[in-house]
Amino acid sequence: MDIENSENRNSENIQQPGQNVAKKCLPEQETKHLQNSSPIRRESDPLLLQHQTPNDPSITTPLNWKISDFDVGRLLGSGKFGRVYLAREKSKKTIIAIKSIKKEDIRKEKIKYQLVREIEIQKNLHHFNILKMWGYFYDAKRVYILLEYAPEGALWRVLKLCKRLPNILCATYCYQMIQCLKYLHSLKIIHRDIKPENCLLGVHGELKLCDFGWAAYEPSSRRTTMCGTLDYLPPEMLKKHPTHDRLVDLWALGILTYELLIGKPPFEHEVDTRTLDNIRAGEFEFPKELEIVESGKLFIDSLLKIDPNERVTLEQLEGSCFVSDFARPHFVDQKSDSFIAHSEFWDVFKIYSQRQSNHKKPLQNQNSN
Repeated sequence: MDIENSENRNSENIQQPGQNVAKKCLPEQETKHLQNSSPIRRESDPLLLQHQTPNDPSITTPLNWKISDFDVGRLLGSGKFGRVYLAREKSKKTIIAIKSIKKEDIRKEKIKYQLVREIEIQKNLHHFNILKMWGYFYDAKRVYILLEYAPEGALWRVLKLCKRLPNILCATYCYQMIQCLKYLHSLKIIHRDIKPENCLLGVHGELKLCDFGWAAYEPSSRRTTMCGTLDYLPPEMLKKHPTHDRLVDLWALGILTYELLIGKPPFEHEVDTRTLDNIRAGEFEFPKELEIVESGKLFIDSLLKIDPNERVTLEQLEGSCFVSDFARPHFVDQKSDSFIAHSEFWDVFKIYSQRQSNHKKPLQNQNSN
């Protein structure tokens, strides 16, 4: 859900970025990120819908569900086209999130095709760092989408609290976004709307990419639709004859990393046309008054290239010094459906946790909530 942001973001002076490409580092052993970690089980089992068929493990069309099958709780967030509520499925007591969209708004805003595409794409995705869609149903007035609940809210919430993310958090989320994009791009899917508001956080602060409303399958020819958020638009979408492909997601990752490390998008200006001019020119700078790790600058520089073909690959980013030196990702064991949260990551993240009991609670005891 695209959570509306009411805050203004201040602009800075800007200049042409350097031509440095993130240098390659020899990737360190996977076990480096698992030292002093404790295994943490998931808080709840997946929502096992009783209408699931043996040939339909992704739970595609349980149209005989009704809203009375759920206890609907507080509002989690709202956007232009709907609201998301905390809910509990009555028979299995499983906590989920329900996205509610009025049919009247679907007709008025002419978003039927966009909504169908969002459902068709997201319901078939199975990745630790992508928000799971359990299914959908509708009644006379609304369409309801059943989603995995992300108890730590949006990454944007954490960014507002700390103003700039510590290197460990930023690099870990970059690593997890790289894993998301490797998975999506292998399926020929482009997300096209990566930003902090669309990055939710799971029970131990892990990234959960959401909102596939602008996502699309990458055809053999390049796409021409302009979409996404102003500050994150890539230069190829602003050309007289705009075309784009999966490389727009790499540009967005560069913008996201800059915003997490600096606290605002690199091309932001109070006048929208100036923002677009800055994007076309690729003009930005790193504020001199801030201490920014050099490997982080190189990571960003390697992505914010006007020519999409000059942007580094996801594999190169995965082995970059910024990721190798600072990322402390969760380790996922697919066989046991469990994961390990790195203690160094948790020690930094827990002070921003919105679940108050987490602030002083040892990592190994988090599972008891």
